[in-house]
Amino acid sequence: MLTPLHGFRVVNIGRHWAGRVASLLLAEQGADVIELVCPGSRDKPQPFDILLDRGKRLTYVDFKASGALDATKALIDDADLCIENMRPGAAVKLGLDHASLAMREARAHGRALVSLSLPGFAEGDPRRSQPAWEGTINAASGVFTDVLATHQLLGGAPLFTAIPMASAYGGTLGALAASLALHHRQSHGVGQCVEVPLADATMFAMGWLMLEVEGQPERYNYPSLSDEMLHGAFPIFRELRQSIGAEQEANLMRHLREPPGITFYKAADGRTLFVCVNDHVHGFRAMLQTFGVVEPLLDQGFIFGSPFSECKAGINLLNHFSLSPLRRRAVLDTIAAAVATRPASEWAEALNAAGVPSCVVQTIDEWFADPKLRASGVTVEAPGSGKVVPGRFLDVRGSTTASPPLRAAAWCDTSGVCTPKWRDPPVPSPSPPAQDCSIDATCGMLHGIKVLDLSNIIAGPSTGRLLAEHGADVVQILPPVSWPPPLHALHFGLDVNQGKRSVILDLKCASGAAAFARLVQQADVVLHNILDAPAARLGLEHQQLARINPKIITCQLSAFGGPEDDASRQLPGYDPVAQAAAGIMARFSSLENPKMHALASCADYITGILAAQGIVAGLLVRQRDGASVAVHTSLAMGVQLVQFPFATSQQLRNEPSGLQALGESTEQHLYSTADGTWCFVGCRPGDAELLALKLGAAGSDVQSLSAIIAELALPEVQERLRGLAGASAVAVMSLRQIRAVRTESMPCSSRTEEAAQSAGGHTSLGFQPAPQPASVVSPGSFRLRRDANHPCGYPVTAPMPTWIQPAAAAVSSLTPPHAPGTHTREVLFEAGFSFEEVTEMLACSAAYDAWDDLKMLPPGQYLPR
Repeated sequence: MLTPLHGFRVVNIGRHWAGRVASLLLAEQGADVIELVCPGSRDKPQPFDILLDRGKRLTYVDFKASGALDATKALIDDADLCIENMRPGAAVKLGLDHASLAMREARAHGRALVSLSLPGFAEGDPRRSQPAWEGTINAASGVFTDVLATHQLLGGAPLFTAIPMASAYGGTLGALAASLALHHRQSHGVGQCVEVPLADATMFAMGWLMLEVEGQPERYNYPSLSDEMLHGAFPIFRELRQSIGAEQEANLMRHLREPPGITFYKAADGRTLFVCVNDHVHGFRAMLQTFGVVEPLLDQGFIFGSPFSECKAGINLLNHFSLSPLRRRAVLDTIAAAVATRPASEWAEALNAAGVPSCVVQTIDEWFADPKLRASGVTVEAPGSGKVVPGRFLDVRGSTTASPPLRAAAWCDTSGVCTPKWRDPPVPSPSPPAQDCSIDATCGMLHGIKVLDLSNIIAGPSTGRLLAEHGADVVQILPPVSWPPPLHALHFGLDVNQGKRSVILDLKCASGAAAFARLVQQADVVLHNILDAPAARLGLEHQQLARINPKIITCQLSAFGGPEDDASRQLPGYDPVAQAAAGIMARFSSLENPKMHALASCADYITGILAAQGIVAGLLVRQRDGASVAVHTSLAMGVQLVQFPFATSQQLRNEPSGLQALGESTEQHLYSTADGTWCFVGCRPGDAELLALKLGAAGSDVQSLSAIIAELALPEVQERLRGLAGASAVAVMSLRQIRAVRTESMPCSSRTEEAAQSAGGHTSLGFQPAPQPASVVSPGSFRLRRDANHPCGYPVTAPMPTWIQPAAAAVSSLTPPHAPGTHTREVLFEAGFSFEEVTEMLACSAAYDAWDDLKMLPPGQYLPR
């Protein structure tokens, strides 16, 4: 049985974290990865090497040695993919850039080369030539200002986080980009360079946080505050921050409308219990029943209304924002008193058994010690080391393929010249097209692929959106009733459901199931995040779908599932639960006072990328074997990948942690400047004395550097660092600041034209040529689009898909998400159902063109107030 990427040959000359992550994910699917290691770089082995090197063959290469560069180029001549994330300009200088490698004579009649480039910033960005340290990217991308929801309310010093957002997201998107380009090459014979700027990759992780909905109903405010406080009082307090004391700040924070269903409670053993089931129709009630507080709350006058209700009576337990401060405190206190009667672990077990996402807040060492995670394959013992590490991040299997067993890295050459041989015969590849035969570069790399997306919340839908960005026709299949609240079901979708058409089908009735089966027959991919038991009842198990379509690719995302089929796949969970369980919240703040590390940026979005990579690997298998493939990944895998430097057991934990942290060392630190801004200064390890000399500091410690930088404006800091190799200083930017300078406005006429195009039911809404913007930002990282005529009824500003930039294919300009069910008739007509058949399905409630809960809203709106 062949592995998904059997025969694909990969050379990683990147040497930095992002390239190592990308090549790791490809090696885990069977690609033959040879990674070039700089002599001396492994003199001090790091704990994460055992993870990042897994499945690869390593060789020392010194490009200054005689013959080493030529040998490297000869190795790449026989490769399918070359990964590069060297320092600015280095690849071109060495002739290892795509243009130089693709033109070599040895490739004239061979397989076309795909190159993956991982620069710090996009082409045209003034920061592109600067050394892009992890903190450099995080500073420029809003990470240090916006990962704690309440931090922007009063401003102040940025918050350092040790999570390597840039490298984790850049590497994971890089693996997806490489897979997409290889799929495109296998289809058309065309090689290309695909660029994934690390800053833009980080912005993918900040997607929903970057979203702005002007004039939106208060219930969607994040953090949860009234408009009066969020847009009126707090901006004034930010200006007066220097005169606000700790007591006044605490009083201000009491205005936060803390949701009783997504918060922390202290248990009887002093440990912290985290629950995450806010306003969910079934989940929140199940949580209260488990705690034994339903009757006491009902006796106080509370009710279980609809989370979609716009009633402001202040007694609806399923609309936390509508609760008055006194009533919200009553709910919180009632729950807290109940939780304080038993240990946190007992509560977590009881809640999970009731289907309520929850966990005890843990350290990462407690995570690695969990035997249930070991049994599921979420964690494994690294061969020959005795250390526990994450299991395989992505599982791909079918009748003709399976992800390979995990294997330790192997050193294949230590001469410093690069002489390894390829392990397997090359994968067959179509010949490059003749010079007079052009490939349509206006199409995406997944043009013609049809996807049915039954997932919800963020992780699964972000997978569907990624596929839509590259030309797939993605149809969202929704149930007749939404159990998650409007924030989850609709507002999150403003980001992750772009580029999709929306259909409502009842898969529990025979007619609805039959309609879905016909859609499956015509589809390439079915995507969902439904637990195994309900998935089987709905006919969504892989074998059930493969009987309908023997070539279908299925993808399931779970919360805590691993490669092994066991009970862990049945545990409920969301991104914040994974953060709390896997040590991120404790590291970011403390075990005793944990804080959420940005909503969705730690597990959701990165898991969505993993799933997309698995789907593309499945498409490559289908190209090769013509067989169906099942893909699985989970939030548990994503939350380990995003913190890969810390994802091994038995580490000596010397990690920067806590809300007062400003850096990991003198050479990688946040500093305040004389012009009132903050900057991140990065330089090579061991260069602290050179850094101090360049800046004119009295010493090379953090205090001395802070003192001198506080006397300098940022441009002067940058000027003094010129000439120090590897050093840079970049301004810390908030998401609000980025949005202000990187937003294009969309012309009003484009929405009318789009509606006219789609009215006939023949134009895929997942792929539309980009309309000419009314205003254009300069080239560089980050582009946002403001849509004044958004279908939700409010002007919406959202990031544009700049994270994967192919040279020989288009990236779709995604249409905004429409109201649930908008395209039900259109999609059913396309599937071959007659007008009478569609009318009958709507009449018998097998299909719907809207959710009943939204029919009371004014025309042109779908966000309940």
